[in-house]
Amino acid sequence: MNRMAEVFDNISTGIAIINDLAEVKFKNKYMDSLVKPEHLENKTLGDLFGNMFTCIYTEDRDKKCGETEFCASCPLRNSLKNVSEESQLIVFEKKFYVPKENCQRIFGINMKPLKENEILLELFQIKNEEVKERIIHYEILKKQAKKFKGQVFIDSLTGLYNRNFYEEKIEELYFTGENFKKSLSMVLIDIDNFKGLNDNFGHRAGDETLRDISEIIKECMDKKGHSVRIGGDEFALFIDGNKDTAFKVAQNILNISKEASLSIGIAERKSHDEDLKSIYVRADEALYTVKKNGKGKVAINI
Repeated sequence: MNRMAEVFDNISTGIAIINDLAEVKFKNKYMDSLVKPEHLENKTLGDLFGNMFTCIYTEDRDKKCGETEFCASCPLRNSLKNVSEESQLIVFEKKFYVPKENCQRIFGINMKPLKENEILLELFQIKNEEVKERIIHYEILKKQAKKFKGQVFIDSLTGLYNRNFYEEKIEELYFTGENFKKSLSMVLIDIDNFKGLNDNFGHRAGDETLRDISEIIKECMDKKGHSVRIGGDEFALFIDGNKDTAFKVAQNILNISKEASLSIGIAERKSHDEDLKSIYVRADEALYTVKKNGKGKVAINI
């Protein structure tokens, strides 16, 4: 900590390290120059970060950080939660009352996650325009991060959802809480003789077939649920409806697919408490029945 103090005491911005409860673990000299006089006298650590300052809403009031009606919307308090939960850089502005100068100032605040539930907080006085530029830059980064996160769940070859989505999101969407009560059918699709296609005509031809089938699936699903490429030439469709609705979708896919033969198995959720593994097994049994009896058809596990 002494080495840290030496480094941060030479920085012309306020630096503090706080935990996810907003308790102060360290602050540098510049931060000392901004905080309340009573904290300067005893160098108190362990207090809530917000109580080190005179917020504009606690000025001339006998209240502390978290005690006013405005605290619920405070960007400082809300950002502490966001940066600890989402492990991201947070940039925003906040007004503080500076007792030593008897005035209000706008400060920019950067928050960065550290290890062990600690947050590095940088406080610097800047003009309002500069703060806005930083916030705009942060919003751009945030949008890029969301876009990247979305790409993690999308199969790059077909544009359908991928295995990550299947493993991380399907249970949440269809098998938790009120979602258990919804009518649901699972459709498993397998491209017949796909290995032979790759072996005889190359992986480029195989990839083209996967893309073609995926476009047919998107067309026939028409926002009826979620379509996932769960691996290789196997697809799983989660359809909001009973087995009859699922059969119509599956039959349409089969009829439109001219270049590739497909085997399809369907299972409707039997009860509100049937889990993902169980419905998958039943749909897979129907798919196996088709494979065993000539392929290129649709079977329903009753």
